[in-house]
Parts: sequence; structure tokens; C-alpha cells
Amino acid sequence: MKIKVISFGFKYKHLPEASILFDLRFLDNPYWQPEMRTMTGLDEKVSDFIMSVPGASEFYDNYKRTIEQVLPLAQKKESKGGDIQSEIVIAFGCTGGQHRSVAFAERLGKDLKKDGYKVTISHRDLQKSLKKELAKVKEGAKP
Repeated sequence: MKIKVISFGFKYKHLPEASILFDLRFLDNPYWQPEMRTMTGLDEKVSDFIMSVPGASEFYDNYKRTIEQVLPLAQKKESKGGDIQSEIVIAFGCTGGQHRSVAFAERLGKDLKKDGYKVTISHRDLQKSLKKELAKVKEGAKP
């Protein structure tokens, strides 16, 4: 079974096709920290900020436990020819797909790889959002 973990931004509309999708806009947005505006969830400072938001780490741990329960069941069903996709897509969304969703997708993808799963990680809107923010900085614009 293949597992794809993706991040995306809700502001770009079109939700990705996903087996499991979670909206992370309930977490504080690092975008509002001026020094993090042009950083991404791939940056340790941003990821640390997100995971330090009250409840974020606990949410991640609970979510990971749920995924760890679902994946073996899905694999078992797939091996019996059940009505389940051969690729599980886990999507995380936030406002722009630059900070929160990227950090969560990276962390879950890496954790699942450590657990022996074949995982690909992708960030649908990361470059689009980052490019817009860098252009704003270059123009001297405010958010």
C-alpha cells in the first residue's frame, strides 16, 4: 500500500482528493509572526512554533495514533481485495499551505517512514504561497 501525505492551502480552493483530510486552521498561524512570514513549515523554527501552540503536540500525537490504527486495517483489507484504494492520501490544509499544513505533513510523513511505510510527501501550494510572500517583501508591502 502506498501512502501519500500532502499539504495544501484552503485559499487556493480545490480540495485535494484524499482518503483523510484535516483542517489545521484552528492552530495559531506563524504567518502573523513577521520573522516567519517568508519561512515555511520546512523550517525548524516554524515547525517548533507550530508544535509549541497549546494543544498542537497533543493533537498530533492523537492523530498519529489514529493513523497508526487505520493503516494496518487498510492494508489487511487491501490484501483481501477489499473495496479500499491501494493508495491512502492523507491531506493537511491550512490557510495558504505554507506553514501549519507543511509542518504536519512533513512530521507525519517522516514518522510513517520510520515505521516502515512507503510514503511520499508533497506540498501542493507551498511554492505558490512562498512566492507571493517574497514578492510582497520585495515590494515593501504589508500583509
